[in-house]
Amino acid sequence: MEWMEIPPQRPDIASQVWSERKMPRLDSTKVVDTFISAATIWAPSGFEKPMADKMMRDFEEMNIPGANVMMDGAGPAAGSEVGNVIVDIPASPNAPPTARSVVLSCHLDRVPVRAPGVPQDEPVQVEMTADGTLQSKGFRTNIAADDRAGYTAIKEGLQAMHLSGFPHGHIKVIGYVREEPGLFGARALDPAHLQDMDFGFEFDGGKVGNVIVNSAGIQRFKATIIGQSAPAIHASKGKSALRAAMDAGTRIDGAEMKPGQTLNVSNIMAGQMGQDGAPITNQVPDSAFLAGEFRARNPDDELELRKHVESCLQQVAEQHGVEIRPEFDTIQGFHLSEQAPVVQLAEIATRASGSKPKVMGMMGGTNANCMNAKGLPTVVLGSGAYLQHTEREHTSRNDLIRATQVVMSVIAAAASPAVTAALLATSEIAPAI
Repeated sequence: MEWMEIPPQRPDIASQVWSERKMPRLDSTKVVDTFISAATIWAPSGFEKPMADKMMRDFEEMNIPGANVMMDGAGPAAGSEVGNVIVDIPASPNAPPTARSVVLSCHLDRVPVRAPGVPQDEPVQVEMTADGTLQSKGFRTNIAADDRAGYTAIKEGLQAMHLSGFPHGHIKVIGYVREEPGLFGARALDPAHLQDMDFGFEFDGGKVGNVIVNSAGIQRFKATIIGQSAPAIHASKGKSALRAAMDAGTRIDGAEMKPGQTLNVSNIMAGQMGQDGAPITNQVPDSAFLAGEFRARNPDDELELRKHVESCLQQVAEQHGVEIRPEFDTIQGFHLSEQAPVVQLAEIATRASGSKPKVMGMMGGTNANCMNAKGLPTVVLGSGAYLQHTEREHTSRNDLIRATQVVMSVIAAAASPAVTAALLATSEIAPAI
C-alpha cells in the first residue's frame, strides 16, 4: 500500500459540509437489517438476479421523484443472467446550481464460500455478537460483506438523505454484475451511462476511511499448448504438452519482482481421464492449458511483464517443438493525483462523516478501474468488509453506520457551495452548467 498525506487545507473545509443542515439520523437496526437481508441472498457471479431484483425493488420503493430504476443490457457480454442495475436520480429542486453530479456504485455478486462439509443448499445465516460484529453463524459460509456492506451504505445513505429533504445534485447508483471474476459488468457498461457525471465513488470492501486513488493494471493470460501424442512406451516419439506447460510455468514464475509488481501462474491442466474416471497414464499428453496473471502499478512495468511472459512462451515452444497459442485479457489501471477534485471531495466527505481518511493505492482491481477507463474520475471508498472471501468474513454495526455516513457526506459535499468553491480555488474542476 502507498500512503499519501492529506492536504492540510481539507479539514477546515470538511466542517462546512454539515454547517447549514445537520446529518440525518440513522436507525442502526434498520441499517443492520438491510445488510442481513442482502447478505443472506446467495447470488454468486453470473447469477445475480435475486440481488438485482432486490436492488430494483428497494430503490423503487423509495419513491424518489423523477428517479428511473432500470437494468442495462450488459448481461450477455458480462456473462451474467442479468444486466447492471442503474438508478438515475435527477437533482433535487432545492439543489444549488453549483451542485456536482456523482455516481455511487457497488457490485451485486458474491464469492460463494462454504466451509468444508457444508451443503450447497444450506442458507446463509448471519449473527450479530455482543460487540456488534456481524459474521456467519458457526462460520459455515461467507456473509458477502464484500460487497453487501457497500450496497447497504449506498441504499441506506441515499434513503436517509431523501427522507430528510436534503438538497442534492444529479445522482446515479450502479449495481454491477460479475465484478469478482474480472469486473465484467463494469467493463460491459455503456459509457453513455457515465456521461455528464462529475465524480464516481465505488464502495467496496476494506476499512471505512480508506480512499483508494490508484490501482494496478491487470493482465490475465492463458495459453493453449499443442504437442504430439505418442504411446508412453515410445514417449520420445511424442511432444509432451504437459512437460512444455510445466517448463513454461517455471520460467514465467522465475521472474524477479520489483515493488508494485505481482506475477502468478495459477493453472496448469493436461492429460486425459478414462470413462471410469481413472487417469490415462500410457499416453503422452498432446494438449495442455496454462493460465495466470500479472499486475503492475505503472504501464512500463506492465509492458515489461507482458514481454517476459511472451518470451517465456516463445522459448518453450521452440525448445519443446510445440505450438503455443497465448491470449491476454487486460484491465487498465488508474492513478489519480492528490489534487484531483474527486480525491479531494472524497477526503472532505470522509472527514465530514467523522472518519479519518487514509489516501492509498492497492494492487487489487475494482469497478473503479473501468469507470476511470471510461472517463469518469472514480475513487474506491472502504465500506467495512474484513477477511473477504472466507467463511470468517465479517463487518460490524459500527462499520455499516460509518460507511453509510460517508455516503451521506459524499452527497452533501457534492451539493455544498462551500466545498465546490474550495475545489474550484485549488483545482481545475470545471464549473457546473
